[in-house]
Amino acid sequence: MRVDAFLANYGFSVRNGQFRSRSSRVAKFQAKRTYEELATAADCAKTLIQREAPERSILGIAIAVASLIVMPWLASEKRKTARNLSSAALRADSKQTSLCAYLSFILLAGLLLNALLGWWWADPISGLCMVPIIINEGREALHGKTCSDCRS
Repeated sequence: MRVDAFLANYGFSVRNGQFRSRSSRVAKFQAKRTYEELATAADCAKTLIQREAPERSILGIAIAVASLIVMPWLASEKRKTARNLSSAALRADSKQTSLCAYLSFILLAGLLLNALLGWWWADPISGLCMVPIIINEGREALHGKTCSDCRS
């Protein structure tokens, strides 16, 4: 999976918790992100069908490892701060940050399997594994749904 596509999706997931309203501008933003996810899915599927081996990405691996270290810590700090401030918005954002850690794990698995074992197909499959997770988050945001324990 292209690192730039992951980073765009990663940023969307982080910001998603901040945009839980139903405003027209936010809905358009969410729809655009969902469209980009579908384009990423199509790119991953094309890579698999055409058997295009993605390049090994040391930078991608480093970013994913850094995310796996930073994101769980950041989510924990956000949860603590949300508790202290009684902030439902920050609590929701902490959940999105935790989701980013899971996405980083999926990304890292695909990148490492490709880089270390030469399993070229693991990279696009990891991208395809992320798509339903992120689309679901976008759909929930479009419908104004929040996590059950994030409400004030």
